[in-house]
Amino acid sequence: MEHHQRLLSALVPLLAPVPSGFTHNDVHGDNLIDDGERVWLVDWEYAGQGQPLADIASLANNALMTEETAEAALRQWLDRLVLKSDRAAFAAMRLATALRTCSGAMRRIHSPNGRKPASPSTSRSTKPA
Repeated sequence: MEHHQRLLSALVPLLAPVPSGFTHNDVHGDNLIDDGERVWLVDWEYAGQGQPLADIASLANNALMTEETAEAALRQWLDRLVLKSDRAAFAAMRLATALRTCSGAMRRIHSPNGRKPASPSTSRSTKPA
């Protein structure tokens, strides 16, 4: 746990300058549909305020992109040349999203039924007090 705390502490200064905005927060192959003309991003359950760089970082991680392919994806996403600071923020975000993915997997492994634990809003009793 101490190792993870050190990693997270190191990530904070690298991610602090990354702009925030609206994000999907769950980009992986199961949430992409290619209809032959367009690629659709579906399942917006986790969407909200965040750092949009997380979406391209998650895609790079989940698609197991090589460094060259990930840089090309980042360049296309930025729509400009990739700067050294972009690379540092992207590497930090890839690590942060990988940690998030591992954390979610651990929660599923340790949940009683092997599935995602219920959110607090769905796990409350509906019986009157």
